[in-house]
Amino acid sequence: MTCNEAINRYMMLDKHEAVPFAVTFHLLRCKKCRSLIRAFTQASDLYTSSFKTKGDESLTEKTMLKIQAAAPDLLSLQTEKYELTNVSILPWAVVGILMIIGLACIPFTAIGKWAAENFKLSFVIPFVLVFAVFVSVYSAIFVYRNLDFFVKKFDLKEKI
Repeated sequence: MTCNEAINRYMMLDKHEAVPFAVTFHLLRCKKCRSLIRAFTQASDLYTSSFKTKGDESLTEKTMLKIQAAAPDLLSLQTEKYELTNVSILPWAVVGILMIIGLACIPFTAIGKWAAENFKLSFVIPFVLVFAVFVSVYSAIFVYRNLDFFVKKFDLKEKI
C-alpha cells in the first residue's frame, strides 16, 4: 500500500471508526504517514476543543435567572403534559400467555379435531398462519404501547 492510498483510506473513515488492518500496518511502518495522521488528529482535537470551552459563569447565571423569571410555570406545564403513567407489564403477559394457550388448545377441541380430519392440511396451515399473525400483532402492539419502558430499560445510546 502506498502512502497516498493509506492517507486516503484513513481520511475516508468516520470519527471513532475502526482503522483497517492494512492502513494500521502501513502506519506502523511509515513514520511520515504516522506523523501526518498524528497532525491531522491533533488539528481535529484542537478544532473541536473550541466547542467544549465553558462560557462566562456570571453571564450564564444571569441568563438563566432571566429565563426562569420570564417563564416560571413552563417546566411544571411540560412535566404535567408529558408525565408518563406507570404501566404494569403483568396484565400484558397474562393476556398474551392466555391467548397463546387458547389458540394452541383449539386443535385439540372437538371443532379442531373435526376440522383437522375433514380439511387436513387445508385447516392446519391457515390456522398456524393466523395463530402466528395474532401473536405477532399482539407482540407489536405490546412493544408499541410500552416503548418508553423498552427505551429506558435497554438504553442503547453510546456513552462517550
